Amino acid sequence: MSTQSNIATIERQKIKEPSKWKVLIHDNPYTSFEEVIFIVSRCFEKSIEEASQIANQVHLEKKGVCGIYSKEVAESKLMLVDMAKQYLVENFRHRTEAIKELKFTLEEE
Repeated sequence: MSTQSNIATIERQKIKEPSKWKVLIHDNPYTSFEEVIFIVSRCFEKSIEEASQIANQVHLEKKGVCGIYSKEVAESKLMLVDMAKQYLVENFRHRTEAIKELKFTLEEE
C-alpha cells in the first residue's frame, strides 16, 4: 500500500499591486484659501491644519497632492469634489466663477 497521497501543487503567482493615483489640486488666481481648505478638508478627510498645508503647497508650487488612492477611490474623491463645489456655488453665488475654476486632476504614481 502506497503512503503517497495526491497533493495539489500550488504555484505562487506574484500579485501585482494595484496602481496608485494622486489626486492633485491646481492653483488658480480666483479661488480663496478658505474655499480650498473647505473642499480639501471635507472631501479628503484632512484636518484644517493639513488642508491649510496643502493650500500653501498649491500657492507656492502651483499644485498640491490631496491624497494617494487606488484609481476607483481617487475617482470617487473627484465626484465628492464636484458635489462640494456645487454646494459652494449654491450657497455662495457671488463666488460661482472662482469656485468653478478650482481644478482637480488624477496622476498615476
